[in-house]
Amino acid sequence: MPKPSEFFIGILDFFAILLPGAILTAIFALRMNHFLFGPTSGD
Repeated sequence: MPKPSEFFIGILDFFAILLPGAILTAIFALRMNHFLFGPTSGD
């Protein structure tokens, strides 16, 4: 059975891996929204 300490994400892991990935995902989501969902009323 897995231990809870095996799933612990340290603060260094958060800032080094997860945060930049989240920022890039948000940027690409904003830029690719038009291609994925078509024109919206805000365009």
